[in-house]
Amino acid sequence: MQTVVWLLVSALVIVWTQRRPSLLVTFVLITYLSVPSVARGIFVGAGVPLHPGTILALLALFFVSITRTRSLVKSVSPVGAKVFFLSLLVSHAAIVTLAGTGVVGLLMNVLVGPISLLILVLVAFHEEGRIAGDRIGKGMLFMAALQAILAIIQVTQKRTIFYEDQYPRFYWFSAERFSRGLGTLDSALDLSFLLVVAIPLCLLLRRISVRLALATLLTIGVFTTQSRMGVLLALLGLAFVVVRGGNFKVRFFAAVGMVVALGFILNSSFGKDFISRAENASGSTSRRMEALEFIVGNVFENAVIGGGLNSSYGLKQSSILGSSLENGWAMYAYDFGWVAALLYLLILVSVLVSGLLSHEWMSSTMLALAIIMVSGYSSIMTQGSSSVLTFLIAGLVMGGVNNRDVSNVFLQSADTELVDLSMKAVGKRN
Repeated sequence: MQTVVWLLVSALVIVWTQRRPSLLVTFVLITYLSVPSVARGIFVGAGVPLHPGTILALLALFFVSITRTRSLVKSVSPVGAKVFFLSLLVSHAAIVTLAGTGVVGLLMNVLVGPISLLILVLVAFHEEGRIAGDRIGKGMLFMAALQAILAIIQVTQKRTIFYEDQYPRFYWFSAERFSRGLGTLDSALDLSFLLVVAIPLCLLLRRISVRLALATLLTIGVFTTQSRMGVLLALLGLAFVVVRGGNFKVRFFAAVGMVVALGFILNSSFGKDFISRAENASGSTSRRMEALEFIVGNVFENAVIGGGLNSSYGLKQSSILGSSLENGWAMYAYDFGWVAALLYLLILVSVLVSGLLSHEWMSSTMLALAIIMVSGYSSIMTQGSSSVLTFLIAGLVMGGVNNRDVSNVFLQSADTELVDLSMKAVGKRN
């Protein structure tokens, strides 16, 4: 019954947003971020392996393909080579998984759904222009802010607030020892991923005070996850926001504000909990070093064929490792072969390079942060939001590059203050 209801809801959303594909993309993103994988049965039924966000993305892409075929082709054609290689990646993953583990539903959530979302982002840029990126970016920023607030409440109350009956289905979850913010995502590290890549989006906000306040909120959220890599990359994201924040005066006051905010965070309970965990993380560090040694000695033995999606988790189940490989790229290489993993990475790097060459600084910075974050934990090889966010951001970069000739504030909002000041100066001289 839940499946039928969700299909009807998805159909209504698709029809309602058909003239505003950026809004459709935002709805898909909200669905992915609002429903952890262990709770998908609430919306689609216990026997359905697909995440409700995956169902919505696939239905939306199918609807666009049959109702606006020409628009779909035109939006994809400028990046046809990248889409072709992504298709090869999916085909290879499907064949290896069918021959190995057979978890096709998981593959749909990890790869097919996110790539469908990327294509929808390209359609949104084609039909709405660069303002589509503005709308999607602000939607993502809004969701990140909500997740950060929820994480703060969770850590304060020491409970998940939402999905309290579903989270214990994760083998690692313990309600009695709950201490790390995770919002409504699959893990604290997934939340850290979202908040880190969302920090550069603060540049979409014109008021410096609001920009600083929101960047501080997102950073506090990262601290609640107690992710060491997350905190480091969040600081880099904050530095980017300051550097791209306008003229020298604006940058100076923003930098001072960020330093003061960081001092406040470090002296808060969230900062102290993070420092305590960082100082007593020898167990986590040793498991990661053990995984790194295994990666160096074994992962590159599989060139083209691996064991299929999820096979890397067998290393923990068979006690070969104390944890997973803790690296999304290495896990993909183990499951599908290092050639496929290298292709995956090269596609994203090529998107990143094209964005940098086209001066798409904001989305390119987000993509760079995402690529690094993938290497810090199981990330894209789980049903969490990391692969969704990675391909969404890649779509923002590609859409921005394809629509450079259309003027909009998206990805150039960092220079808004400079433009305003220049116009005022011209007005005074006249």
